Order: sequence, then C-alpha cells, then structure tokens
Amino acid sequence: MQVEQSEMDEFIQEDYFYHYFQPIFCLERGERQGMEALLRAKKGTPDLIFEHAKKTKRLYELDIKSIYKALTTCYSAGYLNREGLLFLNVFPSTLLNPNFPQFVTDVIEELMPPCQQIVFELNETEQTFGAEQSILLKERIAILKDYGFLIAIDDVGKGWSSLSTLIDLEPHFAKLDLYFSRNLSVSKKKQAMIQALIQYCSSNCIKLILEGIEEEIDLDMAKTLGVHFGQGYLLGKPQLLDV
Repeated sequence: MQVEQSEMDEFIQEDYFYHYFQPIFCLERGERQGMEALLRAKKGTPDLIFEHAKKTKRLYELDIKSIYKALTTCYSAGYLNREGLLFLNVFPSTLLNPNFPQFVTDVIEELMPPCQQIVFELNETEQTFGAEQSILLKERIAILKDYGFLIAIDDVGKGWSSLSTLIDLEPHFAKLDLYFSRNLSVSKKKQAMIQALIQYCSSNCIKLILEGIEEEIDLDMAKTLGVHFGQGYLLGKPQLLDV
C-alpha cells in the first residue's frame, strides 16, 4: 500500500496526466455549444486512476489538480476567450472537502476565469450521501452558483444520480446516461422517458444533454424528440487541444 501511495503522490505532483476535450453540440442549431475535459494518462484508464486515488486517499488532490490543469490548458489554447462552455468533472466528495471553497477562491484570483462559461459536472460514480452531507453539498453548489459558475449532473439514470438529484440540486444541465442513446430510434420506452425529462427540464430552465450518440438514426430521433444538446463519437471524438 505504501508503494501505491507513493506512486499516486508522484503521479499527481509530476502531472503525469493530461486532458482530451470532447465537443458538445446544440442539436437544434447543429453548432458546438462547448466541450468536456476528460482526464487521460499514458498508463491506466481514467477509471483505474481515480479508483487508485480513492484507495490511497488522494482523490481530492487529483481532482482539483485535474480541474486546474484543464483550465490552464484551455487558457493556453485561447479557448475561453473565444468559444463556449467548458465542462469540468468533479466528484461530490471534492465539493464537500473543507479546502474546496479556498481552492475556488484561489483559482478565481489567479486566473480570473469567465465563470459563466465554466460548468462543474458532478461525477455520478460515488455513493449516495447522508442527510448532513447532502445539505453541505447544496451549500457548496450554491457558492459556485453565486460566483457565476454553472452546474451539471452527469449520467442521469445511472449511479447516485437520480431524479431527486435534479430537483434538489437545481442544475443548469442534466447529462443523460449513454444507455438512453443506444437504440433510441427503436425504443419507445426510452423515447417516452426522454420526452418526460425534456418537459421537466424545459419547465425548470435545465438543458438536457444526451451522451454517447454514435448512430445517425439515433441522433435523428434525439433531434425529433427535442433533446437540447448532444455528445458522442458521431458528433466529435475526444482530442487534444492545440496549444
């Protein structure tokens, strides 16, 4: 375990990771609305890296370092000066960390980012929280909103993300799990569920994003249903930014 912890410390301190960026499109206009930063490394998949970070109690350090590096990468490429939204993945436990508010303050003071273009996307892979943690999570999200940041719930329909999360956290974006994009064109049940979610989201100023779009026929159905935004290999693969 000590060796693993040492390896993770070095991984974080030496920046042995980078980011790919995947576009997110407005389906009605066919225009790119923004992009999502996705952590990558020469060794290990993102899931394994984050799992290793959890086991060695370095998840918070890795998460904020990833957020900071994704931001600085976009600044180097001039992205935030000329284009749309930047979605940054963050674990709920990171938001709950007592040091997170100071991290946000430091980032704002150093980089002076256009907060209204930055979307904190809550990762869905962590367990459900207790009542006290849920209250604190709402408070931390309220702080981010007060700064002007936007909030997204990732992979709605999977993991800890549930319909109650949409109600409680009042995000600006809801990202629908890729399960719903698979064979969407022929699944009446998925179509009905998406229609219901669109109605709720539209009534509550939430934009629905469908992930994992890979087939033209499913993209056409998403457009027909009125899905606001889309993401997937058909629309654009993750890639490095030119810096």
